Amino acid sequence: MPTNAAAWITAPHARLSIGPAPWPVPAPGEITIQTSFVAINPLEYKIQDSNPPIAGKSIVYPTILGADVSGTIVELGADVTSRAIGDKVIANADGVSTTSARSAFQHYVQLRAADTTLLPAHVPLETGVVLPLACDTAAAGLFVPDQLSLSTFNLRPASPSTSTAPTSTAHATILIWGGSSSVGCCAIQMARAAGYSVFATSSVRNHVLCESLGADRVFDYSNAGVEDAVVLALRGRNVVGALDCIGGGEGSLLPCARILARVLKLEQEEG
Repeated sequence: MPTNAAAWITAPHARLSIGPAPWPVPAPGEITIQTSFVAINPLEYKIQDSNPPIAGKSIVYPTILGADVSGTIVELGADVTSRAIGDKVIANADGVSTTSARSAFQHYVQLRAADTTLLPAHVPLETGVVLPLACDTAAAGLFVPDQLSLSTFNLRPASPSTSTAPTSTAHATILIWGGSSSVGCCAIQMARAAGYSVFATSSVRNHVLCESLGADRVFDYSNAGVEDAVVLALRGRNVVGALDCIGGGEGSLLPCARILARVLKLEQEEG
């Protein structure tokens, strides 16, 4: 049996240290992959720095961090029929859990087969690895009932002449703050695919990127008048919410809140 090694965190706030790790044996419905690439997310340093409870439970050390991972399947658990040894996959691993075998920062990772995505042949492992957590975060923010709870069916008509969308969905628009971030890039595409018009913010140099992903309008977040500009552009539209893809508090969440409050006030004043 091959040997495994991992980047362990042994205590709260500790630096990672490399050491041997158990071989991850896949249970029914699971697979084991040989890691090719991992991606670093704010999630990892926040866990390392703040030692938060995970799923209501304290972290048990030593453990292994890491969410985004790409690699090649080397072992299949029982009942796995949708994957084959040699398949190249990406996944959002557990990051940290009671089962450290399911965290990404190790040579071999145990994953639920249903939580992995097969990579198209033309997408390199080093490119695909940045997608899983960003996609999951964007999807959760947009569609989970306790978040924005947007509809996932296509509201955007194929053409004006064939429109059957109800009046309440006309100009249904979402504001995505931080459109050029990894989460923002995923959110723009998901919201657009679900039929919403997308207004986004980014630096000027990334306006073309956001537009290429489907944003209808892009605003320079560093412009002192950006909130006024966004409010003016949203006037008269059915604004379904805003998604902060930066998570920077005063720099992103508060502008979103102020914009939505102003848009709501305009709607109330204009009847």
